[in-house]
Amino acid sequence: MTRLLALLTFLLALASPSWAQDPSASAKLYARSEGGDLQVAIKVTPDFDCYFYDDGEAGDVGGMPTRVTLSGVEGAAWSDVWFPEAHVKASEYEGLGPSLIFEGKTLLYAVAKGGGDLDPSGLVAEIDGQVCNQLSCVPWEVTLKRPGKGTDSVWEGFPAALLASASPEAPSKGEPQDSAGNGDSPEAPDRKSTRLNSSH
Repeated sequence: MTRLLALLTFLLALASPSWAQDPSASAKLYARSEGGDLQVAIKVTPDFDCYFYDDGEAGDVGGMPTRVTLSGVEGAAWSDVWFPEAHVKASEYEGLGPSLIFEGKTLLYAVAKGGGDLDPSGLVAEIDGQVCNQLSCVPWEVTLKRPGKGTDSVWEGFPAALLASASPEAPSKGEPQDSAGNGDSPEAPDRKSTRLNSSH
């Protein structure tokens, strides 16, 4: 009888739809030194039939935005975190706008300038957001440490525009910055194409 009950429980678990489980996601942290810069990649993989939201404002993305905070590297001047173009998910409810989400493996990137002297061993990435499936959404908070090196598949999509956005000679706090666009400063990359997160 005990074996029969165990078998029935196992079969019921197999028959249960994926969305009956609590939504969740996993994440991995990678770092490498390249051309004097410290490059960071975060691979986020939602469970089957799950998704997480884009960065930006809650009213724009349709749910709790995903925030990424990088720390633990002395002397690092971090760029914004780069998000790829999100998938537009139509709302199932009348009167609500679409959501901007990511399904499946998603790579986020950032870079820090430091003249090649940055030590990534203490790198910490904190992710704060929300993971959803067809039935529910749950808060998602994770802290990533001890970055791996990453394979070529992790780094092959590193955006060139993100490298251009991290100025090696950024003005110090209180120093006047030229925002008049007089041609003395390099033009900022287009947010629409680079998906730079300006909220971090």
